[in-house]
Amino acid sequence: MRKYFGTDGIRRIANTELTPELVYKVAKAGAYVLSKHTDHTPTILIGRDTRISGTLIEIAELKMPDLNAASLEAAMSMIAGTARSMGITVEE
Repeated sequence: MRKYFGTDGIRRIANTELTPELVYKVAKAGAYVLSKHTDHTPTILIGRDTRISGTLIEIAELKMPDLNAASLEAAMSMIAGTARSMGITVEE
């Protein structure tokens, strides 16, 4: 498990090493541990990457079925290219 965790949480490549199944299992284990030793129902907050690349990844994941892209990285590149062609500044 040590290879998945960095100083700020889980750090892996989305949808390659960090699969939805792995995220679910980690969240389920965390919820179990946090709720096991308390008398009340804990509130759990799940965040996402707030960097610009986080939004780009989110859009690319949503559009993957509509794109002719072999990978998430290729889809991100296509989305970024489209944004640039529309005059949007893309910071990476």
